[in-house]
Amino acid sequence: MIRYRWRGRWNRSRQKKEIGELQLQLAETDKLRADNSRLNNNINTLQTQLSTIQTKCDALQDSNKGISRLQDQLESEQTEHSNLVASLENNIDELETRLATANNDKAAQCEMSAKKEAESNA
Repeated sequence: MIRYRWRGRWNRSRQKKEIGELQLQLAETDKLRADNSRLNNNINTLQTQLSTIQTKCDALQDSNKGISRLQDQLESEQTEHSNLVASLENNIDELETRLATANNDKAAQCEMSAKKEAESNA
């Protein structure tokens, strides 16, 4: 009988020890689950932030494309403006030449008319 009691105490002591170890393992498991949950929440938050950043990057790229198109259009219009200015300058030069020629012709005609009038009066 003594042996039975001793074994019972030994078994109960061992069971208590195992229960304590299982409780420690359960507490560690709960801690790991809580850590895992926090990490998953952090991952979700980071994924949301990454998605937001990606959306902003896409918007910036679209904006940059728009700016690039506007720059190309501006350069084209500047080239067209320069060509128009050059054409106008050429037209002005041509008109000045024509005006000078017309003035010279008119002056020559006036001189001839004055000579004819002087000759007819003489």
